[in-house]
Amino acid sequence: MERVMNTYVEVKDQAVNDIALEIEQGVEEKDKIDSSIEEISASFEDNSGRCPECGSKVEHEGGCMVCRSCGYSKCG
Repeated sequence: MERVMNTYVEVKDQAVNDIALEIEQGVEEKDKIDSSIEEISASFEDNSGRCPECGSKVEHEGGCMVCRSCGYSKCG
């Protein structure tokens, strides 16, 4: 009976450790995702009003975004 109880405790402890590890990995993954979202958001904010091809300032003309420096344009 004692051997069965010891085995049960070992299995239970391992299960708790496995769950704790999964939670920790989930938190780390969430932190990575949050960091990536922040980087992407910052990138969009930094590039607002800038040409994606050359980085120069763009103008809005007739519903289009036009770069006078390199000729890039995007409408819509």
